[in-house]
Formats: sequence, structure tokens, C-alpha cells
Amino acid sequence: MCKIGTLDFEVCGGCVLNEKQNYILRKPCSSLHRPKCDESTIRSFIERLVKVYHKPIITIRFSDPFRDVFAIELIRLLNNGPLRNVKYDICHSSPESYRTVFNEAATLDTLEIKLKRLLSFQSSPSVSLRLDHLQIRGSCHWIKLEDFMNCKSVTLNHFIKFDFKKIETERLNSFFKKLKESECRIEKFTYTVNSPVKMDRSIFSKIVEGLNDIHGSDSVEFIRRDQKKTRISWTEETLLMEPVY
Repeated sequence: MCKIGTLDFEVCGGCVLNEKQNYILRKPCSSLHRPKCDESTIRSFIERLVKVYHKPIITIRFSDPFRDVFAIELIRLLNNGPLRNVKYDICHSSPESYRTVFNEAATLDTLEIKLKRLLSFQSSPSVSLRLDHLQIRGSCHWIKLEDFMNCKSVTLNHFIKFDFKKIETERLNSFFKKLKESECRIEKFTYTVNSPVKMDRSIFSKIVEGLNDIHGSDSVEFIRRDQKKTRISWTEETLLMEPVY
């Protein structure tokens, strides 16, 4: 039996074994609806690898033009076992697929997911997520930040086509106040916004209002209920919460 530490599957189609002994799946596809790649072959190939290798740690990345339903099938196949990290970047995903990815993520170490803008989509994971790292890119307006307070590190790359001050300032302030009064696992929170309006001191002051005294208008420190000391700082495009040691 061959022993290997990590298998990296990049599911966007073929298979090559690179110099680092990482398997990469690649096959050209003509379109989303008529791919040339054979899904049953890929499934059989992955099943075989899991049997051959000794306790593999699998990172799998899904990107267009893979079908969202097939991605979900593979996640369920590998979950509760070798699958530790998922990168999900399929634009043509249904709301149900997004919900399933979050629910299946409960047993993972990391999840990176890109979301398209779904105006009427609202959802919360049905299970508590305790990821080491969660990264969400794209549309983040539907997310309840409190759902991810037990993930150790959370990164949101939020693309907003409107003035985020009207919505996000109040939402972030509410989140930080709840975090301060909670005993939760989160240590680092990075919020990057792509918006016509940049962060400034007045916006930052409203976001951290009620947490503690602002030090130099560039950061604020406070002690959480679990006695963890935390700092929030800002730049024009990024809000960063991190522990103070």
C-alpha cells in the first residue's frame, strides 16, 4: 500500500500527478450543460484513490463548468472521512446547493465558497459550523454573521454595488456586540468590501460604537465574556478583528 499525506483534487476536469504527488483532475469542457468529462469515471477514480492511499487528507476544488449537483454528490461521498477542505466556485449553483454545501461543511477543516447574488436567498446552516477557516466571496448580504461565530477564522470578501453604509454598518455593530457578550470560538474576522464607498473613521466609529473607547480612531480593543482580549482595526477596504496577546 502506498502512503501519502495529502491528495489535492481540482475538479474541473482529466487527471495528472504533479511533482508534489498531488493528484489534479482536469478535462476540457465545452459548456456547463454538455461537458466532455465523464462524471461516473471521475467518481470511480476518486473512490479508487481513497481505497488505495492510506488515510488520505483530501482538498477538493469545484469550479465551472462542473454541475453543482455532481459537486454535492462528491462532497457527500468523501465527507465524514478523508475530505478536510473544500473550495467551491460554481457560479451556476442553486440556492439548495449552497445550503447543502454549508450543511455538509460541519465536518471540514476549511471551506472557501464564492456566492452569486441571490436577492431573495436567506439561509442559515442547520448544523453548527466549527471550521478552522471559512472564506466567503461574492454576495454576502444574506449571511447571518452570528452563524459563524464558532469558526476559528472567518474571511468575507463582500462585493457590493451600492453604498454599504446603509446596511452593513448596523449589521457589523450588532455582530461585534453579540460577539463581545458570547463565549465563542472565533479569533479572527476579516471583512473586505468592494464598494463605491470606502471605509473611513466615521464609518468605523459607528461599527465599533458601544464596544469600548477608540484608541487613536484607528482601532478599538475590548475584552470578551470569555476573557479573550480582541482588537478591531480598519483600512479603507478592510475591517480586521484579531486577538491581542
